[in-house]
Amino acid sequence: FILGRIAAIHALSDLYAALAKPTSALAVINLPEASLAIQTNQLTQILAGGLMALSEAGVKLNGGHTSEGGKLSVGFSVTGLAPNRPSAKINLDKHTLGDNVFVLTKSIGTGVIMAANMQLVAKADWVEAALEQMTKSNECAARLFTNMNVIAATDITGFGLARHALNLSKRLGAKGCVLNLSALPLLPGALQLFSSGVRSSLHDQNRDAVVIERHLLGETTEFSAHVEALFDPQTSGGLLGVLSRKSAQNLVKQLNDNGYNAAMIGHLDFTNESVQLTGHENYPKAG
Repeated sequence: FILGRIAAIHALSDLYAALAKPTSALAVINLPEASLAIQTNQLTQILAGGLMALSEAGVKLNGGHTSEGGKLSVGFSVTGLAPNRPSAKINLDKHTLGDNVFVLTKSIGTGVIMAANMQLVAKADWVEAALEQMTKSNECAARLFTNMNVIAATDITGFGLARHALNLSKRLGAKGCVLNLSALPLLPGALQLFSSGVRSSLHDQNRDAVVIERHLLGETTEFSAHVEALFDPQTSGGLLGVLSRKSAQNLVKQLNDNGYNAAMIGHLDFTNESVQLTGHENYPKAG
């Protein structure tokens, strides 16, 4: 049931990242070989969880496909309508350092916590917190993004935060970005697991795909585990948006008032072609 719910919410996030309105979905489910009774029970629970999540979003399940053999997998193909508003040119002030700010709407750490759970080294409350976050929809966050005139957005999924932030930066014409490790929201247990060497299967691949510059951190190594969080693959992760600093501050307050664990975590960089890391609470501000 929880798997079906998370799969539906995860799929809908692609539409919310595009600030689109979801309308319909198709289920794609593969069941392991088992008795008919077991398969029927699995399919019933998965669809119940998925249908509840879709219904809450006002989405109709039009049908789907099932197969059997191998491992259990659940996915949804979702369709939505793009926002009906006039297209506007992206207006970024490339000369005002730190005024094009990233806002992240959910904590990081689902990948490492699920990996630790499979290795039987995760605490129960860590797993419960991760599941609770994964079952939280990005619908409200997307609506607030729209209300605050977000410049652009994406969702944080398997590529991890650093790759998504860098891709979003380049999409907006920047060369790279600066991420503030001290502001990064993390799930309970994530830092302990990164420090102990636990990693998700896609972690190393994500690290190899991004050029990281640490010179803004200085000589301290206190943020080593925070750095690893940048490469953790997320399931049903949060949205990452770019806004002016003033709008970002207002947005974070509204998001947190609506039950999110949101934070401003950095800004675009029009000079350096990399992800630069800082550990200062007051990274460069507008003006």
